[in-house]
Amino acid sequence: MTTWTLRSDGWKCIAGPWLIPTAGEYQSDISLRNRIVLENDTVYFWQEDIADEHFTMQKQILPLEK
Repeated sequence: MTTWTLRSDGWKCIAGPWLIPTAGEYQSDISLRNRIVLENDTVYFWQEDIADEHFTMQKQILPLEK
C-alpha cells in the first residue's frame, strides 16, 4: 500500500509502502481510507500485527516522504 496526493504539479507519493495482508480478499475504498487518520497534526495508519495470529490492528505513525 502507498499513499498519494494530487497536487497542482501532478501526483506525488507521500507515504509507503506498507503491507496489507488480505489473503486475496477485496479491500473497499472506504476500508482503505479508514486505515489512515489525522490526529493532532500527526498522520497515523492502522496496520495488522503479523506476529499475532489474529492480526490485531495497531495504530502507528505514518512516516511521510519529503
